[in-house]
Amino acid sequence: MADQPTPAMQRIIGVLPYVLTVLGGLIGIAWVNLTPNASPVLGIAAGAVAGRLLAAVLVRLLVGKTRI
Repeated sequence: MADQPTPAMQRIIGVLPYVLTVLGGLIGIAWVNLTPNASPVLGIAAGAVAGRLLAAVLVRLLVGKTRI
């Protein structure tokens, strides 16, 4: 039972995928607005997917699991 995360850590682990997905989408919007001839669909989707992948990696590191 010593390996269980604290309640605050559980909240962070729970909200991290949503926050980083939205943050990635916002970065994609900024990229589209700053880059001429950028595709909005591609920029926002790529940002959201990158945020989600980063969240998956961080959650695995925080939980301590090495398997997918």
